[in-house]
Amino acid sequence: MYYQEYHKKSQSVLDIIKEKYPFLFSAGFSSESVEVRYHLFEYLKKEYDYMGGLEKDQNGRPIPINIGGWMCLYWSISHSEHYVAFIISEQPTGIDISEYQERDDSLLETHTTSEYELLWGKNWDNFYILWSAKESIIKLISWKLDTINQIHLEQIISFWVYEYTFLGQSYWVQAMQEDNIFLSYIPS
Repeated sequence: MYYQEYHKKSQSVLDIIKEKYPFLFSAGFSSESVEVRYHLFEYLKKEYDYMGGLEKDQNGRPIPINIGGWMCLYWSISHSEHYVAFIISEQPTGIDISEYQERDDSLLETHTTSEYELLWGKNWDNFYILWSAKESIIKLISWKLDTINQIHLEQIISFWVYEYTFLGQSYWVQAMQEDNIFLSYIPS
């Protein structure tokens, strides 16, 4: 079981949060982190009547949520310039959201030629497909972003499902593209 959502950032949502969850602003989170936590809180409250915290350990990895002593839920959050996203799962998980933006062409070299060949070409869309998927894996395993070039696309499993490897371990990543956003996550 897993559930994921993404939302366009909104000042009106931030205004609601200031009234409903003012402690989020006092915790020192960025406005993006506040907004995505709000959406995650609302989901957990509606689905599980959960009103507890969303804590991270000393390494920045989200601490699983204990639901009434009978269920443990893992979570991950992400944000980009205009969007926020979260995933909740009964298994460890990771999520990333990115927005299309052409950048310095040297950034395209972050990924290998063989990875681009699997996706039928080196271009910005495929860059973001790879980047977003690799970042969701990094969030799952709590590694650092500088290890992104050690994660490798191995094969396309099915439409928008990819297999990546990192340090001998295989990871299946679900991805989607809608307009200018790329969302990748590790399903249960």
